[in-house]
Amino acid sequence: MQKVTLTIGHKVGSVEILTTAEICAAVTTTLAVDAFTAIPCVGMWRGVPENSTRVEIVTDELRADEIVARVPELAWQLNQEAIMCECSTANVAFPAAALVPAA
Repeated sequence: MQKVTLTIGHKVGSVEILTTAEICAAVTTTLAVDAFTAIPCVGMWRGVPENSTRVEIVTDELRADEIVARVPELAWQLNQEAIMCECSTANVAFPAAALVPAA
């Protein structure tokens, strides 16, 4: 498994325009991803703090490569000069819910 992590600022130029919800919608459509975690955070860009959203996507290696290749398109769509992108091996499990017997 691979984890692709994107950190996307909310500012366009010097004005905060984007929201976490808008970034999630763009990730879903532009990167064709329907399962991820989005975490509001604060980042620094050129010495200026800004609200940001960190997006974590866990997938197989082939799909991770496809997602990373589309990040420049996402940056363009969101009017971002750049998006921080990290791709790494992930030791992740998705345990399913278990039915608990009635007492």
